[in-house]
Amino acid sequence: MLALTETWHHDSGDVCLRQAAPPDFAVVDAARPHQPGYGGIAVLYSGQLRCAKVVLPTTMSFEALCSRFSAGNSAWLMLTVYRPGSCYVIGTFFEELSTSTVLETLVTHGCPVIIGGDFNIHVEDPSDASTLRLMELLSSMDLQQQVTLPTHQAGGTLDLVITFSDYGVDHLTVDPAGVVSDHSLILCSLPDRRTPMLKFTRKVRSWRSVDRTEVCDAIEELANPRTRQRM
Repeated sequence: MLALTETWHHDSGDVCLRQAAPPDFAVVDAARPHQPGYGGIAVLYSGQLRCAKVVLPTTMSFEALCSRFSAGNSAWLMLTVYRPGSCYVIGTFFEELSTSTVLETLVTHGCPVIIGGDFNIHVEDPSDASTLRLMELLSSMDLQQQVTLPTHQAGGTLDLVITFSDYGVDHLTVDPAGVVSDHSLILCSLPDRRTPMLKFTRKVRSWRSVDRTEVCDAIEELANPRTRQRM
């Protein structure tokens, strides 16, 4: 899966977006149809995965795209976030991200969750007020932020990968920024948690072996008032 922010696309049928996907990949997206310029989210994913878009509460302070992916009997949620860096971090952002809205929606699905994207908050600065508030929010939800290296060519860790504490990521790398974009490409692997397949035993009687005359007689006998009185 490849999550992209600031795609600048305004329609799910955008030709450039479709051409960006490799031959065996599909795209799930959140376009930005009414506002020009920055924004837009897309996730390119292998055609071997099943994908269902998850409806989130409406947010005004950031863009979000959530999808449920599955393969075999494994399933996980991926939430991609873009908070415009041109906007100050306001209390609404934390309120919309908090347990009463987006994060609460993720918890109800009962499967591993990975959150990533461009938060445009300098989490490398522990004294920053916005960083403190974000870290407190994540901690209250038992979430942990995984990226520790700068992710922007001007410095600063702005692009994050977040998971619940019992679901870490492996082999996380941060490519140098400024090669293709002013932001880094972050790569990581997710552990595969397979849910054991449940086995059921059931007994089935073939209708062809049932004597329909006997069934009808039994129903009529039960429907007879005298029969019910004897019972």
